[in-house]
Amino acid sequence: MAKTLLIPTDFTVASLYTVKQSLEHVDRVRIVLMYAESLNDSITDLLLFRPHKKLQSHLNRDFSEALEIITNRFETKLYGPISIHGFHGTNKNAMINFLDAHRVDEIVVPEDFVFKTNRQLVNPMQLLAAANRPIRSIRIPQSTTQNHITELISLFQ
Repeated sequence: MAKTLLIPTDFTVASLYTVKQSLEHVDRVRIVLMYAESLNDSITDLLLFRPHKKLQSHLNRDFSEALEIITNRFETKLYGPISIHGFHGTNKNAMINFLDAHRVDEIVVPEDFVFKTNRQLVNPMQLLAAANRPIRSIRIPQSTTQNHITELISLFQ
């Protein structure tokens, strides 16, 4: 069975650099992109919650195109499609259950990367660090975070 890597994302193209770097140094893996999101406590919102609809609200054209480029370029190294899943827990046990459910073998995080957060998206790094899984950091060059054109071009290099 292929190794499964979990990579946190904030739906920016720069966050996909970690995916690209991870795929360059492996034979064959499964990639799970994870975003962390806090849910509203409203009973109505919880009853009407649809994960796919929520994911679609976070996706943007640049991110989707960059993800497609990576998928096409590294197709032979991927075991199945790159999946994107939301994490909605608030504690270590919830994170461990999430990692177990997705059969995560290793967590790969961007070094010194500042996750873009808002009212819904949160930074998952503290919970990932407490989750008792191997964590590998990948350095992201500063130029990768400066503009979208440079980011997209760097995916081809």
